[in-house]
Amino acid sequence: MSRTHPAPRAAQRPTVTAVICTRNRPEELERVLRSLAWQTEPCTQILVVDDSDPEYRRMTDDRCRSFDGHVEILRKEKPGLTASRNLAIEHSAGALTMFFDDDVVLHPRYVASMVDAFTSDDLAGAGGSIDDDHEYGWQRLRALLMIPGRRTGRVYRSGWSSQLPRGTT
Repeated sequence: MSRTHPAPRAAQRPTVTAVICTRNRPEELERVLRSLAWQTEPCTQILVVDDSDPEYRRMTDDRCRSFDGHVEILRKEKPGLTASRNLAIEHSAGALTMFFDDDVVLHPRYVASMVDAFTSDDLAGAGGSIDDDHEYGWQRLRALLMIPGRRTGRVYRSGWSSQLPRGTT
């Protein structure tokens, strides 16, 4: 008995939430927000988690308002990057959530490149680092580690390894 498979559907691009955690750096925040506005693949949602001292909050608000309401500000009183990221995850509406430092300027195709990587049928995981590109003034993905394999729903221990567990390819 032969089994038929449905015809593949055109891949739909996932929604993307961009998260920037910041503390007392409104000028730097504005630069990363501008680089997000220049992306060839727009983010569906932009969250700024602001741990700033009270004297910096108005400046952060002004920077975010200049993007016509496309930036949502989340506030918490106690500083800390881990708690900021967790708060952002609770508010994230995107299928993909990307975290950015508040002092980066992203290449215009950065988000599109990451979405391409995470929507590949042959990809089980992806990661990489960013590298300064002083000639153009932005940061770019330096290396993208792609882990081939089936998407089985299994979560493996994090960390770097030269080999994948048996049975993952």
